[in-house]
Amino acid sequence: NIPAYFCFSGYGGVQNAVVDAMTRNKTITFYHFEPDMFHLQYEGYLTRIALPRAQPKIVATATGTFSENGYDWLLTPPSHPLTCVDRSYGNPTTNPINVDFSAEKLKFYFSNVLDSDTFLVRFLNNFQLAQIDINSLLATLVKLSNNHAITNAPFTAACKWVKENYNIWKSWVDPLPLCTLKAHMQYKMMGCNDSSRMITFLWSVPDPTNASLPYQCDGGTTSLPSPLSTSRSCDWLNSNVDQWTPWLRSKPLCDRMFYNYSVAACDASATRAVGFFWLLPQLANPLLSVECTGGVALPSNTTVQCDYVPTNSSAYAAMSGFAIIVLLLLICGTLLIVIFRERPVIKRAQWPLLVTMIFGGICICIYVLLGAGVPSSGLCATRPIMVIFGFTLIFGSLLVKGLRVYWVFENKSLKKVTVSLWKIAKLLFIMLCIDSVILLAWMVADFPAPTTETKAATEFVGQVDHISCHSSSFIFSAILIFWKAIITLGGVYVSFLIRHAGSDFQESVWIFASSCVVLLVALVLLPLVYAADLPPATAYLFQSTLLLVGTLAVMGLMLGPKFYRLNAQDKSSASTKDRKGSGSTTRTASIVNSRRTLSTKGSASQIQNK
Repeated sequence: NIPAYFCFSGYGGVQNAVVDAMTRNKTITFYHFEPDMFHLQYEGYLTRIALPRAQPKIVATATGTFSENGYDWLLTPPSHPLTCVDRSYGNPTTNPINVDFSAEKLKFYFSNVLDSDTFLVRFLNNFQLAQIDINSLLATLVKLSNNHAITNAPFTAACKWVKENYNIWKSWVDPLPLCTLKAHMQYKMMGCNDSSRMITFLWSVPDPTNASLPYQCDGGTTSLPSPLSTSRSCDWLNSNVDQWTPWLRSKPLCDRMFYNYSVAACDASATRAVGFFWLLPQLANPLLSVECTGGVALPSNTTVQCDYVPTNSSAYAAMSGFAIIVLLLLICGTLLIVIFRERPVIKRAQWPLLVTMIFGGICICIYVLLGAGVPSSGLCATRPIMVIFGFTLIFGSLLVKGLRVYWVFENKSLKKVTVSLWKIAKLLFIMLCIDSVILLAWMVADFPAPTTETKAATEFVGQVDHISCHSSSFIFSAILIFWKAIITLGGVYVSFLIRHAGSDFQESVWIFASSCVVLLVALVLLPLVYAADLPPATAYLFQSTLLLVGTLAVMGLMLGPKFYRLNAQDKSSASTKDRKGSGSTTRTASIVNSRRTLSTKGSASQIQNK
């Protein structure tokens, strides 16, 4: 029990009274809470009075009351800080406590709103400061407060303490997770519309003072990966994050996904150069890739066959030269036939049909000349038209000429038979009309347009675009082949029947021989076109050679004997005399073992009994 009256002047009043007493070198007794900056500001000037030691059983009896029966009011105006202007005497307190104040733990309160932040709640629950730590903080704050250059002394003092006392406060916060790319980093892709992509990385929550450091993780991948260059598309990268993220640590093994190839246009050798290259080659060594290592090596460059014969190739130069020579020969043959059309050997062979047959040969030459070059709509339409009409004009002329001979020489009644040019021309015209109808239906219903199709290459692992004249169905080609087969077989059969029919120029033999040539060419050409798998240049050489040689053979067989017998026929015709004064002139030709003669007058053939 201390026989004293206690003046209550408030916390600030007590401190002012103590400072005033120190200033006047007086003594004052007061009670105060510590730790407090006041004790550190005047360290060495204050002495703690030792009261009886606090005992837990006595502390537990405290009622928490003080001066409930009255106490002194101490008013301390600035002019008289220690003067009690109003004194009210009280009676002793009823609180039985009679020991020193016990130490109390620091308490703090926070709103329930913070419960939503688990991380912050755990931090506050773990927060704990010992008195020595508080004293250290307050001592630093006192020193900094006297430094007017520091604008925020409390923050500076706290920051200094945190930097120097990691071992104390590290237990307040939960350990940060290990840094991982998936959880704590973001990536950005650049160049999605270019040939390569660049992936850069940044922290999802970077350190405010250093963006290259993480703020929500510690350990693990603590540094940002270097930018990644890749040839994969942005869509692939977004869909396969787990596949390419290991590439940040080590490059993947090279496979065919890391290189590409280019197929050049057709060159003069009728081949296309195939060049292989890494999608991202090293600048110093293009044979190595930037984005992969080991694995497969870059394939060697190679070539593939063209789908067509280039117009600057040696094969086309040879065949076009050959076709032009044949074309000039055919034109010369046409001129000779027209010039000598009145000669009996030409006239009896019905020279318009010979000219028609030569026009068919000209169509074949044009077909050969159009057989090279990049497929286009014009070429895809003109090529079949030329070869179809060329075949019909040649073989159709042979067929109707064979029918003419057959009708004349197979006349069993030995009566006069007239086979006019118009009659056999109508047959040829009908065949041409059938060709035209089939071709027109083909061009309208299923035009053989130039079509590009991607197929697997045989020379290397990859695909190549192939361009060709393509129809969706084979039906029209099949109809034309069937129709030409009927004409061919019919013509060969007719020429076989008349092979022994004779005249002074033996045209039936040449018709049969020419028909056999056409049949042979057709039998060789069909499998070559539809069955054999030859390089385009080789196929073009074989096809063109067959067509041109066959055309020359047919024209030679049909025109050669006639040109050879031009003068001989003139001499035979000059010896013809008027018979029995009738005044009429008749050109006759003997028929072996027969009494029939073939008389040619104008454009008609007549058989008369002699």
